[in-house]
Amino acid sequence: MLDAGLRQRALTAERTTVHVLAAPCAQHATWLDETVRRAVRESTAALFPPAADREVAALARLGQAALAFLPDPRMYDSEESEIYASYSASPIMSVGGAPAIPHARVWALAHPWLGSHFANGWERFPPEEYAAEVLAHCDLQRTVLTVSDRKQLRALRHLPSVFALSLRLDLSDAELGAALRDTRLEGLFLRKTSRLAGLSFLSTVAGSLSVLDL
Repeated sequence: MLDAGLRQRALTAERTTVHVLAAPCAQHATWLDETVRRAVRESTAALFPPAADREVAALARLGQAALAFLPDPRMYDSEESEIYASYSASPIMSVGGAPAIPHARVWALAHPWLGSHFANGWERFPPEEYAAEVLAHCDLQRTVLTVSDRKQLRALRHLPSVFALSLRLDLSDAELGAALRDTRLEGLFLRKTSRLAGLSFLSTVAGSLSVLDL
């Protein structure tokens, strides 16, 4: 299988796909020659960092194993190299879950400007831990953060400043006020309002809110 991958052009999704398929085969093999196992690991490591969406999609098949091959985010220390930083961080979003949070945190600390990238993946992680460990370190300016459940809503307490929220929960006026208390917010988009009987919740964000969409 490795030979089949090598017959594909380097840095292509086709080579990435074949070598990704070899990784779980090696992982679950009852017995495998150490030389072959090492070759599989080296071929997998060579797939990182990805440089295109198709490569990211292929690497998603590695699952949690992909986390061990992530590059050091500090390698992207110039304006040009940062173009590819989002591709390199994308496997973290694909894996999701608690095991990926330490990796997401490292990348968020190194590149806060990836805030919208990490915000879009919130639903794939434990909400409270992800908000505190990852989103709290991101630059969320110009990012509309979507809140789809009450766990995410409670986790907003870890984010004292958010550019805009898209709330997809049907909340009462009192619940909204409690959720937004101590949060600096410029834009609020409410997608469900059947339980909203008033607008007193606006008093909690009156000092910062400039856009309200009901």
